[in-house]
Amino acid sequence: MMFKSFAKALLAAPVLLGLAACENPSPKLVGEPPRETRKSEGTELQTFNPSVDILFVIDDSGSMYTHQKNMQDNVDLFTNGIATNKFVDYHIGVITTSDNYSAHLNNGGGVLSGRTKFIDRSTVNGMDILKQNIMVGTSGSGWERVFDPLNLALTEPNLSGRNVGFYRPSAYLAIVIITDAEDQSDKFDANQIHQFLLNMKKGDSSKILSYGVIIPTNDSTGCSRDEYNAPPRRIEDFFSLTKGQFYGLCDPDYGTKLARIGSDLVERIGRRVLLDRRPIIDTVEVTYGAQLIEPHPDTGWSYDATDNAIVLGRRIQWTEQPDGTTVQVYFKPAQP
Repeated sequence: MMFKSFAKALLAAPVLLGLAACENPSPKLVGEPPRETRKSEGTELQTFNPSVDILFVIDDSGSMYTHQKNMQDNVDLFTNGIATNKFVDYHIGVITTSDNYSAHLNNGGGVLSGRTKFIDRSTVNGMDILKQNIMVGTSGSGWERVFDPLNLALTEPNLSGRNVGFYRPSAYLAIVIITDAEDQSDKFDANQIHQFLLNMKKGDSSKILSYGVIIPTNDSTGCSRDEYNAPPRRIEDFFSLTKGQFYGLCDPDYGTKLARIGSDLVERIGRRVLLDRRPIIDTVEVTYGAQLIEPHPDTGWSYDATDNAIVLGRRIQWTEQPDGTTVQVYFKPAQP
């Protein structure tokens, strides 16, 4: 009976690859007779272990209490997709738009806010701590600077000092800007901060993600800007350079759009396994510990030839595996 099941699986694999819409919602386990790829000579192995450092830059000027509270009330919608994804290794921290450190407030000057400077997957009550850290107060500088504190957060002395452990060179870096003002940085403009971040990521622009909750230049909601009433053109230039997304601070569907930001982040880093070499498709095997993931666009994996990536379906039924288990992709390369 086991042999017949294995033979059927081998016969079905090419059909599943050719007909992506085929239904096979139940992932099989490796306990069945093993396929040939993993034990054969010349097999490549690629491990999927995506990591992201998410840095909120929150305006702490006098006009921001309501907006900070709105973010605090809705941040779960942003983090749900990230926190429930089994594979994303995240760090989440918060800095303010004040470029001078305040010992009383324990923030400003690029220093991560809060007693717990950033949260990760192992932080007890992590999302509650994040909600506390988001409420950075409204006694910060009236000169709202986004780019200068961002630079300060990721350079010395903060990098190995008060912010130690937050930034990881190999991780994605996601910047989330929340402000009702234009950037008023003295040292960095949009091009300069973009180049700084590119240098941090050794020129890999795909490692930089950017999102904003601002009052856009073309805002039609009547949202009140800060006292200078300047549209955020410098910030919008930054989003243009980083291919980012931004939404309105007073949009009626604010929470829905926050959720959309979180979903986009997971989509970009938590579902795509970029391969170093092009595979022979018939040899690809995807495992999650003892679980063998079959090819299927929704409940399994599919191959994106344009990006040379294995794409994990949104409805894979992941089985329980030990902590630290990763997705692994086995394949034979098309070119030796």
